[in-house]
Amino acid sequence: MRPVIGLILTAVAASTAAAFAFDSAHLTLTKSRPEKDSTVSTPSEIQLWFNQEIQLSVSRIDVKRGEELLETGSVQKTDDPKSFKADLLEFLDDGVYVVQWRSAGPDGHVIRGKYAFTVGSEVER
Repeated sequence: MRPVIGLILTAVAASTAAAFAFDSAHLTLTKSRPEKDSTVSTPSEIQLWFNQEIQLSVSRIDVKRGEELLETGSVQKTDDPKSFKADLLEFLDDGVYVVQWRSAGPDGHVIRGKYAFTVGSEVER
């Protein structure tokens, strides 16, 4: 009976370790400006940070209000190799905006994500 329990525990530990290794192998958004679900005054740019160095050549930032795609500048490198940004070329009126992004880490696997923020007069301080 004990050898069976040992085998089961070993299998569980191995599958947990493999799942953790797979999850940490891919690019993950760790921080954004404006922050997810925040209320801000009109930002001039969107900046994203990740858990790994990014491949700028496949990176993209789009900003939408409802179905309207707003004009942004090209993505740009920052001093941090795990970050990139894009200028907002339009003034953002009060409302909810969705940032849709795409990038890849060293493994080349393209990851996409999105988050929302609000532009409004009741800005969090």
